[in-house]
Amino acid sequence: MIPYSLRLSRWLLLGCCLFVSELLQAQNAPQKLRFEYGDIRLGTGVTQPRLSWQLANTHPGVRQTAYQILVASSPKKLAQNEADLWDSGKVKTSQSVYVDYQGKSLESRQRYFWKVQTWDEKGTASGWSSADWWEMGLLDKKEWKADWIGMAGIMGEPPRSTQARKDFR
Repeated sequence: MIPYSLRLSRWLLLGCCLFVSELLQAQNAPQKLRFEYGDIRLGTGVTQPRLSWQLANTHPGVRQTAYQILVASSPKKLAQNEADLWDSGKVKTSQSVYVDYQGKSLESRQRYFWKVQTWDEKGTASGWSSADWWEMGLLDKKEWKADWIGMAGIMGEPPRSTQARKDFR
């Protein structure tokens, strides 16, 4: 029979190993998530946006061999790994820049939340990245309700400036 203190020590050691493993996995999670060509993600009119990320592990020889992207309509669903708009599944590729969104059709004025997980050359999965988001602008001209502010011009010609003292030709 194994003494209680030895059994307890084994469980504590196993618990510590699992904790360290989870911590290392979270540290290797993709970072610097990008939408289209940068950080501006509010009011986009792109109906098939491109998503990008960087690997956290920059050690020599470490490379991405696969990814999985989840896109959800709420942060709560995304936190539960419930991708109601797009789950790419595990895609075997090293691509991490300008990955095309291939989920359900996007709607005007909606905010979408996404995260990514990667696999390295050893087949080890990273943790999930932090959640990021983008918001769609107005996608149809019929949705615009406002008038443009400015001077009225003659049809086909731009309005004349009230500040110019001469006509320029």
